[in-house]
Amino acid sequence: MKTVGLFRRLLALLVDAIPTTLAYVGAWHLGLFDTAAFTPPPEWFLTEWLLKAWLDAPQTVVLPAVFAGLFLTIGNAIWESIGWSPGSKLARLHVVDGDGDRPEWWRIVLRLIGSWMNLITLSLGYLWVLADPNRRGLHDYLSGTAVIATERE
Repeated sequence: MKTVGLFRRLLALLVDAIPTTLAYVGAWHLGLFDTAAFTPPPEWFLTEWLLKAWLDAPQTVVLPAVFAGLFLTIGNAIWESIGWSPGSKLARLHVVDGDGDRPEWWRIVLRLIGSWMNLITLSLGYLWVLADPNRRGLHDYLSGTAVIATERE
């Protein structure tokens, strides 16, 4: 079973992120985000600015996290229900369990939990794919799944 590396996964992720990105940009233009909070003063450290943004205008930190979380949740739900997402179809990716079969629903839920953990750790679990000889990330190991290439149709 030949697993797929990070760059092909990234292609699928970018395609799948288009609807969420459009919703995020739409929310921004509707004024749901405080844009002034996105510009740190030049004399501040990034961590100071993030803490101030969190305390003074939590929507500037929470809403983007909510959009990212919705993206992960909806993407995993689509993948579970029909077995593919638009990005995975384009990049010819397929998620399988250890036997090469379509994963059960609980494995997809574990993948979602792993994806949330990856989000919290600033994508370190995804970057692990670059270093892992099996090209599997934290969410793959947690759920017992792998991403493989599908045959051309």
